[in-house]
Amino acid sequence: MGDPRAERMHVGDNTLWSIGEVARKTGLSVKLIRHWSDAGVVHPAGRTPAGYRLYDTEALARLQLAQTLRGGWAWGWRRCGTYWSARAPCQAWP
Repeated sequence: MGDPRAERMHVGDNTLWSIGEVARKTGLSVKLIRHWSDAGVVHPAGRTPAGYRLYDTEALARLQLAQTLRGGWAWGWRRCGTYWSARAPCQAWP
């Protein structure tokens, strides 16, 4: 593991975490967090002098919400596919 000081920074009253620490806290991959950051789902609170992304508690909460919604949609689409394969598409949802 790297230097713990590189994982977390304090700026004023805010704690900022590296993308690796956020990945460990949320269970998301670094690659997915970068993707969601580039797509505008979540924004880094800042960057290190070297350009690494730093995330605050608001970003962490937003990632956790996105993770929850993503799981819900994945389950929903699987259920929807199972439902529609067994019924005519015009029937009402149970």
